[in-house]
Amino acid sequence: MASNVREVKGGVPALQDIMDRAFQMGRYSKKAHASSKARRVNRKVAWPFGRTVINVRWMTKAELKREGWEGRGGGVAIDFNDGGILFASSDDEGNGPGVLFAISPKGEAVRVHPAS
Repeated sequence: MASNVREVKGGVPALQDIMDRAFQMGRYSKKAHASSKARRVNRKVAWPFGRTVINVRWMTKAELKREGWEGRGGGVAIDFNDGGILFASSDDEGNGPGVLFAISPKGEAVRVHPAS
């Protein structure tokens, strides 16, 4: 099984990973990919709880292209120790990269972005 494919119980690849791989290989359209992306947003998952943040960076051109966001500026990506990536969207439909805000331990509102 490819290293970028998650497994669910029984060693079967997650359906979304199969669909993402098919899109990368040109097996189905961007419209179908966007539709499946909208469905995946509503799925409840335990990830990323228990994972460790290892990096905060700008999304790569390839990541922006995968989401259909090329030419829309950069978005912040948070890398985890298990290889997962978290990023913000401008809205709940995934129409563009977004901005992350947080509250610091001192109670200050801060914008999350790479240090450099």
